[in-house]
Amino acid sequence: MARTVSARNVSGLEDRAYHYDPGAHVLEALRASPSTIVAHASLYPEITTAASFVVIMTAVLQRTCAKYGERGYRFALLDCGHVAQNLQLLASAIGLGSVGLGGFIDDELNELLEVDGVNEVVVHTIAFGPDPRPE
Repeated sequence: MARTVSARNVSGLEDRAYHYDPGAHVLEALRASPSTIVAHASLYPEITTAASFVVIMTAVLQRTCAKYGERGYRFALLDCGHVAQNLQLLASAIGLGSVGLGGFIDDELNELLEVDGVNEVVVHTIAFGPDPRPE
């Protein structure tokens, strides 16, 4: 599972997309000014535009299927769900709002993330920002 963050309003980060490299524990810059692309590629642009950042999860299907065969696709989706749940639980614990967004235009997000949409595909997006609920 690859993870990308589209930062919009995050202290210390420019408005751009970043790929998270877990081996080096760093964010690698991908492309400048992605928030408009993410908003345009979302079926919920009002949510992504208001978000401080959006996590975009992709699955590298070839790698997963090489290990697990036909079940690789299913395992990739399960892993995505587990990661999404943990991120949203963490956000809630620190008072950050979040919403999972399954509605997006695949080709536009693939282009932003520089993935081919065949071997690596966008599976899920989660928008994070200030919790709108009253305290």
